[in-house]
Amino acid sequence: MSHTVRPHTAIGRRAARSAAVLSATIVALGLGTAPAFAANITVNNGNGTMTHIDDGDRFRVCDTRVNGVGVTGTLGWTVPGVQTRIVKTIQDGGDKGCDYFTYDVNDDLLWFISICDTGASSGCDNKFFRE
Repeated sequence: MSHTVRPHTAIGRRAARSAAVLSATIVALGLGTAPAFAANITVNNGNGTMTHIDDGDRFRVCDTRVNGVGVTGTLGWTVPGVQTRIVKTIQDGGDKGCDYFTYDVNDDLLWFISICDTGASSGCDNKFFRE
């Protein structure tokens, strides 16, 4: 299930704060992390996973623990030191199974996927990749 983030709500403020922390993390880590190329990649923060399924550019976000903490998966791209853009954010938690979406990532950009605890500014894991 995809959610629209509204910055004037409590959830929106937490999502905006998480996005700011994620952006800072991406800039810090992106400058020294080699990206993966054209294969399935998964990130895992201990409470959930996000996977880029290269065949069809599908993305899967799964809450993997029954502990009351949902997870938020994020897809974005960056030009380190210049610009970072989040193109899709999806939450999973409180239901059976995983959530999916598709997004064409064929541009020649440095892409990233990230999984974070929903509403938290920590507990994140991310990976960079190129198509």
